[in-house]
This record gives sequence, structure tokens and C-alpha cells, in this order.
Amino acid sequence: MLESLRRRVCDVAVEMERLGLVRGTAGNVSARDPDGSGLVAVTPTSLPYRRMTADDVVILDPDGSVRWGRRRPTSETPMHTVVLRERPDVGGLVHTHSIHALSFAVVNREIPVVHLEAVYRLGEVVPVARHAPPGTEELGRRALEALGGPDGPRACLLQNHGVLAVGAGVEEALANALAVEEAAHCYHLALRLGEPIRVTRDHLRRSMD
Repeated sequence: MLESLRRRVCDVAVEMERLGLVRGTAGNVSARDPDGSGLVAVTPTSLPYRRMTADDVVILDPDGSVRWGRRRPTSETPMHTVVLRERPDVGGLVHTHSIHALSFAVVNREIPVVHLEAVYRLGEVVPVARHAPPGTEELGRRALEALGGPDGPRACLLQNHGVLAVGAGVEEALANALAVEEAAHCYHLALRLGEPIRVTRDHLRRSMD
């Protein structure tokens, strides 16, 4: 069932670990069927990414119930499914525990985006979603609140937890998650050198003229 979508989710999950955005079995990935069935592919729980194959990826109904799969879906399934139900523009989600971004999340501090390429991808700031228990629909709703609508940020921090990045597809969501970690690392280093200059979309527009 949905072999291509399951393969894409698996590939992104493996790449997420290779990029150092997660360790062990932390984090999770999901994608909506682009053909309109409403079905969702998610990574399984408690399986190391280096051992994961497309056949391990679980297929869910939009409400989060298992349609197909030999493994249990990620414990963060409620977060993924509520975001996908409420945001039809989102086709993929990537949840990471990348260390520089996580350091901002644990002090409840948004990440100002201070280099032009990241502003183009993420917007001017990566906001923090208010705390909610892991594995709950409430966590997804807090993330939706932080992300706003389709014109809002493409990622947010989950307070004391990690990063949730969204995209039109799961590959774009991974690129956005990587951009968050790079933005956090850059801003942290810049603070040690002086006062970082904030970048806005207006700077980006002028740089492209």
C-alpha cells in the first residue's frame, strides 16, 4: 500500500539521522498521500533508522487509526495527524531533536533568522510552541498555533522538546528542519561575537533586485 510514499518517508527518516538531526530512535516523519486518499504514512516507533525499510512505515487513516502496517506507529502520531488535518497545504512533517535548536526550545526562546537564505525558507523567526505533553493532540494544536496559516513560518520549536518542520512534501519538510538547526547554530555563534543583525523579508527582496 502506497509503496512510493512509504519509501519517501523512510528515505527522509534515514537522511534525518545521517544529517545529525536525531540520534537513536528519536524524532519522527510523516507524509500525506499526494493522490488525495487522505491516508498518511508515518515512521514506526522504537526502530533505529539504520535498520528501517519502507516496509516498516505505517499507513494511517486521517484520524490516526492504523490502516496498514506490521509495526506500531510513532507515539507522536496525534501531533502529525492533527497538523495534517488542519493544514491541507502541508504534505509532510519532520520532527527532530537537533541540539542547537533544542537549546533554544529549552529556554523558551525563539530563533531570529539572521542569514538571507534561511529567511527565504523559514521566515524572519522560528517561533516557540507552548508546552504540551508529548504524544498528544494538544501538542499538535500548540504547534498549529505557533505556525499560523499557510503564509506563516515553516517550522516551530516545541518547548523543551525539539523542532517540528512542515512542507508541501516530506522532502521539503526535511530541508526546513535542517535550516532550523543551521539557523540556531549560526545565531548562537553570532551571539558570541557580537550583536547579530536581524534580517527581514524586505532585505531578501532588495537582495534579489
